[in-house]
Amino acid sequence: MCSVEVGNESVIITAKNPMARGALIGIGPVAAGNPYAVGDSVVIPLSHLERVDFFPASMLANGRLTVAAGGREFVAHFRRKDRQAFEELARFLTTQLRPGRLPAGPAPGAQLHASASGAAVPTTESKAAGAEPTVEGVLQQLTVIDAGLPLDEQIEVNGETHHSKSFRKLFRAMGMPITSAGTTLQDQRCVLVPEPWNEHDPNAVAVAIEGFVVGYVPANLAATYSPHLLARARDRKLIAGAARVWVKDEGGMVRARVTILVPEADLL
Repeated sequence: MCSVEVGNESVIITAKNPMARGALIGIGPVAAGNPYAVGDSVVIPLSHLERVDFFPASMLANGRLTVAAGGREFVAHFRRKDRQAFEELARFLTTQLRPGRLPAGPAPGAQLHASASGAAVPTTESKAAGAEPTVEGVLQQLTVIDAGLPLDEQIEVNGETHHSKSFRKLFRAMGMPITSAGTTLQDQRCVLVPEPWNEHDPNAVAVAIEGFVVGYVPANLAATYSPHLLARARDRKLIAGAARVWVKDEGGMVRARVTILVPEADLL
């Protein structure tokens, strides 16, 4: 078992018995070569955090908190009675990952996984509990910027038919009716939001306008854009572009087409 102390600049995890020390620090040469080891503790600067994994304790098994730093993993085991405290600790540590995690806290009993190499991605258990991040949540937590680059890439957005509610809300917010003759919004600011948690395509890139998801970048282009957008997201930034939105009321059903202008992926 382990105890944990968190300061302004570091987290200190201390093993309470030899077995816990072996799991936390290692034994023999492994422990001797551990740059974070101090006696029965590891002292990890918060700026060194690379990944945080949390697995809750149950009636039959102890829980564990795994912290990765400097290419090493440190595992702290805890009993069921300490579950809440360790879960809160895991939540805090994920906020200290330098890239900034995409929003979504775990529901009670969910497993939490966050990584500095990308966005925080819930495990299967947390998805089942409805704890996965959302595009709306990402937009609230990250800063939208104009990259200062030419908008030379013209993209026809996919999947508009799945977002009819978004188009209704968008045009209502803009004070424009959706008519049977068709209505167009020109020069709208759009935002590219990477979705590494997307179960269908981890390279998915959503397109949002005024906070509403209106479609997705086609898969072949998304695979090119996603790594660059995730790199920006780690710095808590999202890339903006320009959009043209056309909608039409066809017997109460919304037909839409979105075209965006964004910087070329290789320039991001």
